[in-house]
Amino acid sequence: MLYKIGDFAKITNTSVKTLRFYGDIGLLIPERVDVFTGYRYYSDEQIERLKLIQKLKDLGFSLEEIRKNIDNLTDDIFLSKRDEFIDKINDYKGKIKRIDMFRSQLKG
Repeated sequence: MLYKIGDFAKITNTSVKTLRFYGDIGLLIPERVDVFTGYRYYSDEQIERLKLIQKLKDLGFSLEEIRKNIDNLTDDIFLSKRDEFIDKINDYKGKIKRIDMFRSQLKG
């Protein structure tokens, strides 16, 4: 079954603007575009693809990372993102420690 962009947006709880943007950047290409009206149509299968995009975004992947890797998700991609977050956590821990030291100096 094919859905007009507005119907697809309602079904997936996504804005029409987001769907158009995803199409424009090659992330979620409409199943069909009417050559006369320009209407975009989406299929049932694309609901699952959009759910995957949303899940990957929730996990911290950028749209560019998703676009590049969505058709070939490997464990290395997830481990790399995990390592990126660990590095950020360690950086924040260092900043917290420096803040605490500075606070102690101000009180000193």
